[in-house]
Amino acid sequence: MNTLIWCLILVNCTALGLFVWRHFSLRRDLDTARKQLDQWGAAGLGTLAASVFSALGRPSLISVEILNPMELAVRESPLAKAFGSLTPELVRREVYKEIYKRLCVQLQDQGVVAEVRLHDGA
Repeated sequence: MNTLIWCLILVNCTALGLFVWRHFSLRRDLDTARKQLDQWGAAGLGTLAASVFSALGRPSLISVEILNPMELAVRESPLAKAFGSLTPELVRREVYKEIYKRLCVQLQDQGVVAEVRLHDGA
């Protein structure tokens, strides 16, 4: 019984040692990433997204924010006004999904080869 307890203590100490080592390793990586981010900011590269895209060799990025999602939803469906007062976030998400679909179709119709992504702000 005594041997079993010592074996369990040894296994627990080994696991704890591995977790502590991994913690400090991740901490070191985080500090390195923060220093890199500070250097990018000091170099005047602008936002992080612009920095990443310029590092990837992509020239620019188009971002669209819909400022009147409720108005668009009411225009498409009379029920949107009732649902919008109860769940405005759901209506906003559905408007973005619909605009995303239409944008993809229109770009494809125009022969534009593009990578279109919908980033949910939730």
